[in-house]
Amino acid sequence: MFSRLGRIFSPATPPHGKEVEKNQTFPQSFISKGNSCAYRYDSRGPEIIEAQGFFGTISRDDTEFRVFGDNTVFASRTKKGAKAFLKTRTFMGKQNFQYLYEINILGKRSFSFVENYKRDQNALIEAMLASLPAELVASMPVSEARALAHSALIRDFNSVDEIQIEAPISTQRIKHIATTLV
Repeated sequence: MFSRLGRIFSPATPPHGKEVEKNQTFPQSFISKGNSCAYRYDSRGPEIIEAQGFFGTISRDDTEFRVFGDNTVFASRTKKGAKAFLKTRTFMGKQNFQYLYEINILGKRSFSFVENYKRDQNALIEAMLASLPAELVASMPVSEARALAHSALIRDFNSVDEIQIEAPISTQRIKHIATTLV
């Protein structure tokens, strides 16, 4: 759903001879089980989610930070954050419905950018930079890389109160609460 920091550092052409690894993770010390609720807009209707739940990302964006790899479900800790994310997307073609889901994440492993930023912003920035392939940040001064990472945290992650939740999330934990036409 969210996570665009890698694009800031991506070179115009991929590095030759090196496979850029997908689904980078942060140190386990940043993982929490203390959150109780999250909100997610999804283009899949309630009939699909009620049958399947959430099983992780379907995105093919290699620049996304996925704390739990392909088992990452992107959401927000607040309705306001989920709505803010929805406003960042451009929808083309036919009318597009987005469905807002409330997710009970009590006891589920999750990663909140806002919580970790408040706890230790420098450690979070360093973890983000360390998870990027070295060739993406090698040509810039460390202070510039940190400043870019900090800006991305504020603009792309904290502004929507992004939380990443470890999948699977069973249907019993998910409640459809609104439908929006975008």
